Parts: sequence; C-alpha cells; structure tokens
Amino acid sequence: MDETLNLMAWIVVALILTTLSNCASAELRLVPDDWTKEDTRRQWAYTTIVILDAGQTADIQNHDGIREVSPAANAFLGDQPSTGATAAYFAGSALLNYAVSAMLKPKHRAWWQRSTIAINGAVVANNYQLGLRWGF
Repeated sequence: MDETLNLMAWIVVALILTTLSNCASAELRLVPDDWTKEDTRRQWAYTTIVILDAGQTADIQNHDGIREVSPAANAFLGDQPSTGATAAYFAGSALLNYAVSAMLKPKHRAWWQRSTIAINGAVVANNYQLGLRWGF
C-alpha cells in the first residue's frame, strides 16, 4: 500500500509541474507583474510553515498513537506517511499554493496567502502540541 501512495504522490507532483510548465509556455508569467515584496514575504512564510508541517508529518511514522488526520493528506499519504511520500506531497502543496497565489488579483492574493498561513500555522502548532517534531 505504501508504494501505491508514494506513486500517487509523485504523480500529483508531476501533474502540478506539468500544469505549471504549460501555463508558462502559454505566456502566463510565473511571477505576475503586480507581484509585490509583501506577496513574496507571505509566500515565503507559507512555504516555511509547509516545510515545518512536512517534517512533522514525516515524524508521524515514529509515533504509534498518532496518525495523519487531514483528509487530503491521508488520501495520498495514509495513516503513517513515509518520508519520501511526505516530501513529494508537501512540495506539490507548496507549488500549488504559489500557482494559486500568482493567478489571483492582489486583493484576493493577500487574503488567500494570509488564510493559508493561518490555517497551516494552526496545524503546525497543533502537531507540536501532539509531540510531533521535524522528522527529516
């Protein structure tokens, strides 16, 4: 089962990268003209939180009483995610978040970025309270 989940995670990453490269070849700029330094700061904040979440998710395999409860992550990673599948899943998540951010208008982009930072920050804080650390 773990091999199937690893394969699914890599397929999702490949699809995201293919979509992004197709967008780039269709004259869609990877960094929009209206992208600001604040957008960059928020995107880095999100990416940092996702890296922390990925490390904590990889640490689940070291704890018998803890399982992955996020429905989206669990669908790809299972209850006890492997480190490789976790890295692929969260890399895809970070790329997808950036792609959405880049497509949004500035007002909506700021809202999207702040919301995803808050939600994922709460997840990392909860994971830390559960005893999860960075398992890479």
